[in-house]
Amino acid sequence: EADAVSLRLPDFFDEEKAASFLMIKREPYGVFELFLPLPLPGKKYAFSIKHGKSPALRGDPYALSHAEDGGECAVVCALPEALSRTLSKTGEEIAGGALLAQEQKKAAKTAAQEKRARMQEPLAIREASLPLYFGALKKLAKDTRELGFTHIAFAMGDPFTDQGVYSPFAPYPALSLSALCAFIAECHREGLGVFIDWDMDGFSSGENGLSRFDGSALYEHEDMRRGYRNADARFLYQYGRPQVRNFLLSAAFYRVCALGADGIYAKRLGSALYLDYNKKPDEWLPNMFGGNMNTEAVSLLQTANAELIKRVPEAFRLASTGAIWKEVAGAPEGDGLGFDLAENEDFQDFSEFLSKDDSGKREGFELSLSGVRYAYVEPRFVALTEPDEALLSEAGTEADTERAGEAVARIKLALAYAVLHPGKKLFRLDCLSEASALPARRRVMLRKYVKELLSFYASERALYEKEMQEDGFAFLNAASANALTLTYTRSGRKKADKRYVFVNFSSVPLKWRAGVPEK
Repeated sequence: EADAVSLRLPDFFDEEKAASFLMIKREPYGVFELFLPLPLPGKKYAFSIKHGKSPALRGDPYALSHAEDGGECAVVCALPEALSRTLSKTGEEIAGGALLAQEQKKAAKTAAQEKRARMQEPLAIREASLPLYFGALKKLAKDTRELGFTHIAFAMGDPFTDQGVYSPFAPYPALSLSALCAFIAECHREGLGVFIDWDMDGFSSGENGLSRFDGSALYEHEDMRRGYRNADARFLYQYGRPQVRNFLLSAAFYRVCALGADGIYAKRLGSALYLDYNKKPDEWLPNMFGGNMNTEAVSLLQTANAELIKRVPEAFRLASTGAIWKEVAGAPEGDGLGFDLAENEDFQDFSEFLSKDDSGKREGFELSLSGVRYAYVEPRFVALTEPDEALLSEAGTEADTERAGEAVARIKLALAYAVLHPGKKLFRLDCLSEASALPARRRVMLRKYVKELLSFYASERALYEKEMQEDGFAFLNAASANALTLTYTRSGRKKADKRYVFVNFSSVPLKWRAGVPEK
């Protein structure tokens, strides 16, 4: 919809003078292009887009680097050598034609077998907020491995920042592309797998963002009932538009094919999957069938996973929806979305359950068991996110008060129960970082506890070999809401690996006996 587009270089001559170069519009495609035979690495740039009377500055949604001072400017950056080699190899593979198609089928079959084998191995993911570790990323990789995690997951940037256009291809402004590639390589040297967030649920409503990018609703819907959510002031992608689909699909492939990540982690999918997600009755429109399913978003996710399975079959694909959705990990050719692992959404209420007193726990006891009961509906992982602010505040006091002791005990109980719970593991524990409000001695204590737990998890075959199979779990006795106790078994492939789990959720120590089927 733009009438004219210029490439603006704010510091092309010096800090006082800017340069603008008019781009050529190629009809009938609406594509603007420009070739500059100039050395530009390190230079800031933005687009000056004219629609109507006055032009507006916009950042590059496909930028590989952002300006550190925020705003709409991106930065031209030279491709790191490893990334350049990867992209060259990808180009050669694309030119392979029919021979490549045959190789893809063989690779997909081998990768599927390897994935099934890996599902019977320990998988513990540390989700980290990279800004807390800027300047110490190498230490983060080493620390993650020493704690006993097998993978690390992180977001490259903030899709809801109000400072400039968010590009899913660029890391945080304070992190260069070369530094990101170096961090991923360091994680691999430490033996860690890498998951990078794939955000597709929307973008910021900031004036420099993607909204009305060229003067029209280019990335979002024109109708605000489809393209905007008032509750959190976010614009929503128009998933059915080819340009938007290509934009989001490219971001997913960029993570695994170019950056070398071992998988993607799609989060907050509920807001994309449901048209009425977090909206009032008059703030949304039904689909063509009269329902609340976003059929365009479903189609995009199925396409993304089907293509990843075909082209990068070894890549893992994780998803959390934040809502109830059937077959998140189902085959994309059918009714499923096509992910390898789905978050056990029924486990999300567990931290809230632990925050209650014994009386409150008895009232919500049945609800707390739903995570176990539905653990085998599909391949799942349990996610234990950062303890809430109130809990960290209580645990953060230097004094050895009763409340501080209880807060630390609750954090430890949540961690232990998550390890014993069926499903792969994902923990977000930035409270272990040096920037945490926790006193150093409690942080050291929790670090030791996490390390011991993950070592225990990796050493007990019953806790991971049959995490994806129903015969890997069985209730031993009826759960007791009155006593707040739970007993069950976890099993490995060998009979001798069976373990009995006794859980006491009450605030007082208990001793009890349970009958077992074997001598």
